[in-house]
Amino acid sequence: MEEAQSINTISQTLATLNVAAEFLAVTGGDPERQLSEYVKNELKMDANAEQFRDMPVSKALCFY
Repeated sequence: MEEAQSINTISQTLATLNVAAEFLAVTGGDPERQLSEYVKNELKMDANAEQFRDMPVSKALCFY
């Protein structure tokens, strides 16, 4: 059961990252800003994922 939760968490994280990268590709953004701030404050999405904790916006653009 724990493995299923991990897969679900990874799936949600990747979906959030994809949305953020698409918006950033269109709107730009401050490359020094933390991705978790952007996702939480601009996109109004859950940004509590540990994977976003120290990731700058510039890294998210690499995924797009």
